[in-house]
Amino acid sequence: MLPDRGRVRRGPDRGCLLRSVPRGDADGVARPPEPPSAPGAGSPSLEQRESHVANIKSQIKRNRQNERRRLKNKAVRSEMRTRTKTAVGAIETGTDESAEAIRAAVRRIDRAAAQGVIHKNQAANRKSRLMRRAARAGSEEPESTKPAASKSAATKSGATKKAAAAKK
Repeated sequence: MLPDRGRVRRGPDRGCLLRSVPRGDADGVARPPEPPSAPGAGSPSLEQRESHVANIKSQIKRNRQNERRRLKNKAVRSEMRTRTKTAVGAIETGTDESAEAIRAAVRRIDRAAAQGVIHKNQAANRKSRLMRRAARAGSEEPESTKPAASKSAATKSGATKKAAAAKK
């Protein structure tokens, strides 16, 4: 008779079998997984991430480079999102600094596209969405602040006749 090896479940690769490790105490009650060590710390640093199993020198170097790039891209993307959220907040509240906030957000979006963090079309879409939002907020002003409607047809025709007479 074979020894009891515990439950066996399918892993994320669907082909490999992983041994199930029971969670909880000896009483059999399942406990939730432990929270991360530092709340709000985000992803671990370069040294704290689990080491890769590459044993080829060039692949080890490539893994280091990719990790550095990932962290840099993450910082650029985070800054871009922060500037965009600040601009959207300024647009919605209608503050005087909204134009400056939009300019800063567009600058960050362009920089992210130039660095290759996002695609240039994605940058164009983000800027367009931000500008549309600003235009929509600008057009929702009360009627009293909008300029007067266009002149009536009679006034236009009179102005046209005067302009034609002046040319002669």
